[in-house]
Amino acid sequence: MRTGWSSVPFEDVCVSMTKGPFGSDIKKSLYVPKSEDTYKVYIQANAIEKDACIGEYYISKDYFESKMFRFEVKPNDYIITCDGTLGRYLRLPEDIERGIISASLLKVTLNNNRIVPRFFEFLWDGFIMGKLTSDIRNSALVHLPSASKIGKVSVPLPSLDEQEHIVAELDLLQGIIDKQKAQLKELDTLAQSIFYDMFGDPAENEKGWEVKEMGELFDIGSSKRVFESQWTDRGVPFYRAREIVRMSKNEPIEAPIFISEELFKEYSMKYGIPSAGDMMITAVGTLGVSYIVKDTDRFYFKDGNILWFKSKGLCEPRFIKDEYATDYVMNQIRGNANASVVGTYTIMNANRTRVVVPPMKLQREYVEKVEAIDKQKASINESIVQTQKLFDYTMDKYFG
Repeated sequence: MRTGWSSVPFEDVCVSMTKGPFGSDIKKSLYVPKSEDTYKVYIQANAIEKDACIGEYYISKDYFESKMFRFEVKPNDYIITCDGTLGRYLRLPEDIERGIISASLLKVTLNNNRIVPRFFEFLWDGFIMGKLTSDIRNSALVHLPSASKIGKVSVPLPSLDEQEHIVAELDLLQGIIDKQKAQLKELDTLAQSIFYDMFGDPAENEKGWEVKEMGELFDIGSSKRVFESQWTDRGVPFYRAREIVRMSKNEPIEAPIFISEELFKEYSMKYGIPSAGDMMITAVGTLGVSYIVKDTDRFYFKDGNILWFKSKGLCEPRFIKDEYATDYVMNQIRGNANASVVGTYTIMNANRTRVVVPPMKLQREYVEKVEAIDKQKASINESIVQTQKLFDYTMDKYFG
């Protein structure tokens, strides 16, 4: 712990901490239509989405006064998720509807004479959640401990002035990251605008472009499945759908897994591997996220979770990639997905997916424009990575 800081139980910086009522006390049969005399029931989605307005569940004033009054929330209280998605929080605004917490929430009222609210948020993310989840990480139960156990967690506590200083330092870094991410969104909007300006809405096809099925434009397949027993600590990266999603956003791969060089060579010879310009599309769960293989990529991928599109030279894969992000194509994918277990985009459905195909000259003009945007995005993403490293270092400096 840093010099001059004290270590105190978390409950010492709180006025109160209250877990939500028993589920049987707040079941849906008790809900009533909203009126002037009702109390809103705040739910986990409010904290997850950082939005106090979500939710349409209410209880009567009589039921509140007889049994639920101790679960009432006030402005500036924190509500924190306790089940499933753990530890997400929302500081309730001044203009909230009067209400109570649901069974899956924890209500925390801070003592502002001991702790700065924004400092609490960094402390919760950078220290308290780590302490709470370390005991349940390998448990089948996915919920936070009781309020009393949370209250007993010893937390590092500097003076209020130093708390304000730490908040200012971390907020400055977070603000930089937020601005960089906003730049990425602006560039995404620009690329989308260029697409619709040049080609119109594919669903309407007001410019009368030729329409083809993907099977006419690409050879579509998958790969030989790799089992967990074949994973190694190093070698050739083994990409699944989650990695394709991150790569499509130019985000770094978290905790990559690998197969051996020998298995990679064997499967490369027998089944082939993606090469530069090929398109990979997620086909299970998260459907239709696409990624164009770069000439610097070297990886293998799991059968069934990703489809592999090898161009026949009749279109620009980069153009098709962006067309796959339109409602026109995504509606086809969702409508044709095999939903027996989870949504699955099969090779058969992929072959039948229809796309508009403008002249190659226009496609290439488009690709030149969006590849210039891609370079800007790559540069911003690298800046985000570096700023995030500084943010993480600073968090660790104070709370690690």
